[in-house]
Amino acid sequence: MQTDSIIYNPVNGVYKLYISIGSCQVISNLLIYEKNDYDLEIYPNPAENEFELIFLLSSRQDIEISIINSLGQEISKNKIDDFIGQYKERIDVSSFSKGVYFVQLKTNNEIYNKKLILCK
Repeated sequence: MQTDSIIYNPVNGVYKLYISIGSCQVISNLLIYEKNDYDLEIYPNPAENEFELIFLLSSRQDIEISIINSLGQEISKNKIDDFIGQYKERIDVSSFSKGVYFVQLKTNNEIYNKKLILCK
């Protein structure tokens, strides 16, 4: 029997992993988890037809997610009101030309950018 566990939206802190199989128990060293809000993650990068965008917001905010080409033109825009928690979404870019783009996250207070490379 196999049981996998994933912690979604972990809070910053110190963690210890306990694994028990029957009477055998393994305890890990301390794991320190520190993640800042807005840490935009793009996988894979470079991408071909789609990529996954992940970030975390610890406070409720209205956000806009845009994809901007190398000429500064907004190619795609998604507005989400009253968002909190982890954003994890696959984004289809199969209709985009190869090149350099920027994924932009606008929150109530800040603007964050991450470079995305499309190779087809």
